[in-house]
Amino acid sequence: MDKWLNNNSIVKATSLLLAIMLWMVVNNDRAPYVPSEGQQQIATREVALQARYDERKFVVNAPSAVQVELRGSQDLLAFNSLLTPGNYRVYIDLRHYGSGKYTVPVKIEGVPPGLTVQIQPKNVQVTIEELKKVEKNIRVTVVGKAQGAYKTGEPVINPQTVTVTVPESRVKDIVLIQALVNVEEANGPIDMTVPLRALDRQGRPINATIIPEVAEVKIPIVELPFKVVPLKIIRKGAPPPGYKVDSITAQPAQVTVYGPPEELAGLQYYPLVVDVSKINQSSTVRVDMPLRGGISRIEPPFVSAAVSVSQTGAAPPPTAAVPGDTAPPQTAKARMTEEVPIKVNGLAEGKAIEFTGPAAGKIKLELEGTEEALAGMDRSALQASIDVSNKPAGEYTVDVKVGVPPSVSLINSPDNLRATVVIKEAVSNAQAKS
Repeated sequence: MDKWLNNNSIVKATSLLLAIMLWMVVNNDRAPYVPSEGQQQIATREVALQARYDERKFVVNAPSAVQVELRGSQDLLAFNSLLTPGNYRVYIDLRHYGSGKYTVPVKIEGVPPGLTVQIQPKNVQVTIEELKKVEKNIRVTVVGKAQGAYKTGEPVINPQTVTVTVPESRVKDIVLIQALVNVEEANGPIDMTVPLRALDRQGRPINATIIPEVAEVKIPIVELPFKVVPLKIIRKGAPPPGYKVDSITAQPAQVTVYGPPEELAGLQYYPLVVDVSKINQSSTVRVDMPLRGGISRIEPPFVSAAVSVSQTGAAPPPTAAVPGDTAPPQTAKARMTEEVPIKVNGLAEGKAIEFTGPAAGKIKLELEGTEEALAGMDRSALQASIDVSNKPAGEYTVDVKVGVPPSVSLINSPDNLRATVVIKEAVSNAQAKS
């Protein structure tokens, strides 16, 4: 016996035999696992629905998700990793479909053995559109105003055209590839890279692929022509009874006016309208400088007017009304309404404008003054205008700037001095015929 135990080969063979016998004993004791009906469970998930198609040629409109019901044993469903949507995929196969509307089956792959699957809905409606490529010119839209005495020159853009990829049904909707540049307070040349976007006729963005996605835009900033002119003081209204205006002086006494050379050529002074109808003591009032005609800027934008007032006599104290008394005579006031067309300033080339309020593009001005002043009023002096400089396509509500003769007063409320307009791309004759 000692000789066998000292034999290395015999010891190895004996160890192997014991290991085999031990494995057989362990495995014969383990009964096969058979899940019972009572252990069946259901797990429901909302799963993203994938669409398989050639994304270079088509665009697909389909539901984004479906409901997936997994049914199986309690032990199998207990593994959370099996229920993670990343481990199985729910999809529709559209690789053999062309443009059109279809009802297609929903498929699933990657589900572990032992689970049964139900998908709701089993079929889905899809729309497939072919992608089209078109060449479009880029248009630069400038917003904002340059600083002080500067204005923007003609933009230069590179490249001038781009390739736009959109669904076939939206090709006709693209009217503009826009490069939007803000020049607010710029005082030097602009050189920048600008993202591009596709717009429809109402100025709304269109989901499209634009190649290239950006363009290089250069805009020169040039100094505006200007002229320094004195202020001409024009009194508006009359002071309260018992008072008179002795003098009005402005500080500063002159302003710098910016605008086109043809507007500046004949400009000898700039009117400063001072309302004295409510002034009964010497005081200094701030007067804003409205833009008139084609004038684009005035510096300073407002001035101080020193109004010197004195009494014409002892102003009678207020007394209680006595029946039969006659009110002191006063200058008779009258009112009238004049309809004035609204002039549009600053509309960009290639744009058209439509008034939606007031619809006819005319505003009603409520005027007050003496009967003589209203009767003899120069109606050509009534002016109404709006400024839409650098505004892209879209709908806007803008203030109406009004000019009236100094002999009458404008009594419209601010809410009645607004206009609503729609700016859109102008339609050429060729487009209209098509």
